[in-house]
Amino acid sequence: MTTTIAPAWYILGHARHLMAQGAFRPIYFLDKPEMYSPSDYESFNQNIRYMICDGKYWEKLKGVPPTVPHRQLVNLKVARKISSDDWYLHLDSDEFLHLNLDFFDVVDNLPADVTEIRLQNFERIMRPDASTWHTGAFRVPCWNRAALSNYPEFIQPFLALGLANYYHGKSFVRNSPIITQGIHGAIRKSEFEVIRFNVPWDTGFIGHYQYSGRESFYRRFAYKRQDGEALLKHELAQAQWIVENDFAQDKISLLGRSLFEVDATVADEYCQKGLFRDMPEAYTSRIESSFDAAHLRVSG
Repeated sequence: MTTTIAPAWYILGHARHLMAQGAFRPIYFLDKPEMYSPSDYESFNQNIRYMICDGKYWEKLKGVPPTVPHRQLVNLKVARKISSDDWYLHLDSDEFLHLNLDFFDVVDNLPADVTEIRLQNFERIMRPDASTWHTGAFRVPCWNRAALSNYPEFIQPFLALGLANYYHGKSFVRNSPIITQGIHGAIRKSEFEVIRFNVPWDTGFIGHYQYSGRESFYRRFAYKRQDGEALLKHELAQAQWIVENDFAQDKISLLGRSLFEVDATVADEYCQKGLFRDMPEAYTSRIESSFDAAHLRVSG
């Protein structure tokens, strides 16, 4: 399930991408339903499950939660309540699940007491001259200080703090009365122990597209700093780090470019040092088959 303010074409492509991988039934919670046209809703009705998160929706749920993460958690509970699926995965709309096996082939080979299937997330890194937004390379999580020293000194503190993106993956969580689900994974109730299976990255992973350009990167951090939208620990740390270093717009834009834009030569070097991984051809091809070619091109 996904809480989103993405445009209709993107939601539909995101859903096609999921449904092409097996018996997934995505449901989209429209956080700003007024932004969609009647023709958008006609397409939604024909292709996806969705919930309109308007005033009436939130009134039934005792008010609108003040932040996006809070709304995501409420919507996740609603999704688990209104459907009867066996497993649930919370995805942001800038995240793309990729499996090389049918999901049920993964599940069928697991012990019955496994209640969480964890997938590693990788951060998409753009090439400055990229003509399409879905291509590039993946940065992999790294905690080795010697390895991190290969990055430009300017961004090392940001990466060392784990701030470039979340690093602990996301999970399919079993539909069970003794399990509750958070944004990233299972939460145990009482003394119950969560039994987790970690999917090897060559079997499955999540591609995360946090960065979509320098201007949007600046707006994202300026918005959080001014309006207090940050809630998760790494988001609070991001905002604090930027404020403490007195980052103006030009420096935040430089930070975004340094973190998320790397040319092909440097990307190859980082791959050799274990900091990056090449995107599998099957991954990019699956996205290409889910979106119109025009929608894959970088705007501007």
